[in-house]
Amino acid sequence: MAYQDVNETLKRARVLPFHAKKSVKPTADRGASSQHLLTEMENELAIVSERLRGANQRLGELETEYNESVFSRRHGKPSALLEMLRDKEEARLRITALMDMERRLQSRMEIYKLIYSYAGVFSTDAVVSSHLRRLLLPQSPTLRSSREIRDAATALAHALHEYCENGPSDDRDASIRTAVGQLRERLEKARAAMSL
Repeated sequence: MAYQDVNETLKRARVLPFHAKKSVKPTADRGASSQHLLTEMENELAIVSERLRGANQRLGELETEYNESVFSRRHGKPSALLEMLRDKEEARLRITALMDMERRLQSRMEIYKLIYSYAGVFSTDAVVSSHLRRLLLPQSPTLRSSREIRDAATALAHALHEYCENGPSDDRDASIRTAVGQLRERLEKARAAMSL
């Protein structure tokens, strides 16, 4: 995996936070794992992939319609062909945007799976925290060793361990989301301070 500058990582992959909800409240009709981070990302990726398939299908239909119109000389006015061309271009732009969104979601999901795997592989919060900081700040040893960043990464590591060791729950998922949000805030604050 090629590492990028943390700002680029955060902006392009939207690694932190994942549209974190301010509060996650369990309800009787919702299963405990229905809103957990990885499941939520998988569902979002499935929706985007389905929209991309639909957009590709629509572009194929537009191409067929345009080609039939041109070859059969049934298009009548040039304005009808121009309208068809505009529709095809809009469909292509939509496909490009959906492909970009799908890539970002896949990248973000891979990073989150890696983060969750750290908690399953390493038994202490300190080791997980160290790996998180190396993942998110590969070229910034000064930021990695910052007390604020280290504390936020350790809080996330603790929340991940709780989730992995004690099983999924809405409270544990909310703790992970809160820790992710705090880590993101501290990363952005530290980055801004360094750029001054």
